[in-house]
Amino acid sequence: MVTTIQLEEIRNTMPALTAQIYLNTGTFGPLPACVPEAITARIQKEWQDGRLGAAGFESIAQISTQARQHVARLLHCLPEEVTLTDNTGEGLNIVCYGLDWQAGDEVITTNHEHISALAPLYQIRDRSGIVIHQADLGMHADHSARTAIEALITPRTRLIVLSHVTWTTGAILDIQAVGTLGRELNIPVLIDGAQSAGNIPIDVHSLGVDFYALPMQKWLCGPMELERCMYVKDHYAIFNQPM
Repeated sequence: MVTTIQLEEIRNTMPALTAQIYLNTGTFGPLPACVPEAITARIQKEWQDGRLGAAGFESIAQISTQARQHVARLLHCLPEEVTLTDNTGEGLNIVCYGLDWQAGDEVITTNHEHISALAPLYQIRDRSGIVIHQADLGMHADHSARTAIEALITPRTRLIVLSHVTWTTGAILDIQAVGTLGRELNIPVLIDGAQSAGNIPIDVHSLGVDFYALPMQKWLCGPMELERCMYVKDHYAIFNQPM
């Protein structure tokens, strides 16, 4: 567990916190000193050694491997279950477009989802004729997510999409209950972790979900240019539809 002293040490590495009260971590987290140091070191290396050649590609591969290992520790999963993406939205799109949708298929989401999760569903609806159901979690997202979602499930339900922490109210949804529901009915569950990663503890195996997309630039306080990532349950490694 992080102690008060450790938190103060972390805060001291973030100049943005010393002269102001910083309340916009849900968009961009404050950068610790190690971020510009790492970026500068990488640029310096590429400036000196060039950006082409076997050594450069091997270095990039090593960085990607290390990134997956760090994310795996954060999510309590295996590095092989972590995929690096350009942003959280791309991770959500990969899953939504990776399923073999047929006209009349159904997807369940909630009334507290971000457009990054909804946009691919709207487009798939317009292209393929799927039906989108929105579970009503109440104005403050304080209703049971499992109960609201379970009431909308039919034999045509192909996917459940929802946030771990809602961007509208900051409510923490009971994802474990929804993950259990998905396993019981063999319906894959996709989680938008944009407001949860780095904010609350995450154990994707305990949650029992199939996909978990997350960013690095918000509560994990990474730079905007840093790769985002996604947890993919091992048996979903290959999708039906190419991107």
